[in-house]
Amino acid sequence: MDAGLAASYDAYGDAVWTEGPLSRLDKELIALAVCAAPTCLHEPGIRRHMKAALDLGASPKEVYAVLQLAAALSVHTCTIGIPALDDVMAGKFVE
Repeated sequence: MDAGLAASYDAYGDAVWTEGPLSRLDKELIALAVCAAPTCLHEPGIRRHMKAALDLGASPKEVYAVLQLAAALSVHTCTIGIPALDDVMAGKFVE
């Protein structure tokens, strides 16, 4: 809807890949973690960044470690979300 916003967003996204002190491999592993996080779960992104990381020299163990760390976020969904659901179901809604 807003070409200026879209262009700004694209430039911001491009800067991540062309600027800064992190290696391309580090950036791919971070992008993999973001795509694999329970709040995103973007399977095409997971596959794309996983392949790129492996092509850049990441070991399967490194990729596995990233997936482990991303999966650990879902534990917080359960430890916070399930008690909240119990409260709401019991009529104890608190903002």
